[in-house]
Amino acid sequence: MNRQKENAVNEFIQMIRKSWTYDRLTDKERSRLMDAFVFAANSAIKGTFEQRWAVLHVVYNSFLMGVGYNGPGWREPYPEEVTAF
Repeated sequence: MNRQKENAVNEFIQMIRKSWTYDRLTDKERSRLMDAFVFAANSAIKGTFEQRWAVLHVVYNSFLMGVGYNGPGWREPYPEEVTAF
């Protein structure tokens, strides 16, 4: 399927918002993550849909590592500051 490269960021964000890792982020972390995606979209994301998608994965993975992600069971049970959706 040929997807439009201009839609990569929005489609990626929609996918991430459904993930269990996003579900465990605090509201402040979610806001910072969106800031990181906006920064990447304005500075580093170029190329085909697939190339843009790959960069977004790197941004998200790097962000998760920065907030202490360590695999399954991370932030189980929900920390008090996390609002489940």
